[in-house]
Amino acid sequence: MRARQTWRLVGWAALLLPARAFVHHDLSGQCTFRRSSVAHYARRGGGMEMNVKTVSQTMRAFEKAYPRPIITVWRGPISDMLQVTHLSIVDKRFKYDPIFGYGYMYIFNMLLDKYPVDGEKDKLIDATLVALDMNPGTVRSDAVDVGAWVQGKTEEDVLSAADSPGAGKVNKALAEIKANDEYLHTRSGNVGIINMIDAVGCRPDNSTLARWSEAFGMRKRSLEKDAVTLKELREKMNQAMQLVKSLEIREKKKLADQLEKKAKEAQEKADGASAAADALKSADAGSS
Repeated sequence: MRARQTWRLVGWAALLLPARAFVHHDLSGQCTFRRSSVAHYARRGGGMEMNVKTVSQTMRAFEKAYPRPIITVWRGPISDMLQVTHLSIVDKRFKYDPIFGYGYMYIFNMLLDKYPVDGEKDKLIDATLVALDMNPGTVRSDAVDVGAWVQGKTEEDVLSAADSPGAGKVNKALAEIKANDEYLHTRSGNVGIINMIDAVGCRPDNSTLARWSEAFGMRKRSLEKDAVTLKELREKMNQAMQLVKSLEIREKKKLADQLEKKAKEAQEKADGASAAADALKSADAGSS
């Protein structure tokens, strides 16, 4: 019964929240991809021919990997991340790295943290990765490794990591980002850096983002934009959950009122039956 109430409540919450509240844009990375589904370019004469997996194909792949209904409050953010990530993956500059995986998992763990159906969070995340032709095991492993690597480090430790690419896969990833003049900034990659900033105890303010963007050869403006996007997304998910909670309280009160009314009606019926029985008894006694 509680599961049915939860689904009904989040449905009402979705009706009260505008779809545009969950719309964001920009991403990129690479992992274990089936090359046939990414972009292939072939020059013919002076033109360019492209064979690119479409957004609709990615969305259908997700629906196939996760055929169950998705509660409406979460449908918009998941769809947005899928579409934005897809557009990054088909960009010829796209290159997956562990920082991307770290950011991707952080975003989806944050989005689905309060998903009210037990056991579905991991299934949803894996379905998005399969739809994007990424290996869930690789992305999850990279996210764990980056989180463990940054744990206990200072800002100076992380900012100097790109100078020693042979020290491990995170160092190598940061060094490759720094050396790549065509590095494609993505929401997941940027959030990976922003989450590192949080992990070393810094705030992603103007001066901090300036230091980090310079250390890794990234665009400060892109990091700033996704720092704002991440903050807004957290706030909007919190608002959605507060609304769901208030609706749940209202629904519980409504249910309690209904039960109280039924109990009162049952009591009145019982009292009426008792009074009728007493009257019948009195009549029998009088006639005897």
